[in-house]
Amino acid sequence: MKTDDLLDPTNDDLNKSENVENENMEIDDVNATKKMEETSEIENSTKIEEKKEKCCRFNFEKN
Repeated sequence: MKTDDLLDPTNDDLNKSENVENENMEIDDVNATKKMEETSEIENSTKIEEKKEKCCRFNFEKN
């Protein structure tokens, strides 16, 4: 291998680097989607709990 080869990346090296970047972006997208789903689930469960509390309070006050 020549010194010039070490300084000048080949197309294979660039392609590998680009593939790694794309994989990292896909992983970031998946992680962001999971986080959004988790947040949505938490919000939904919180809303359900709030509705249960209101319902229980209403029934208690009614009686």
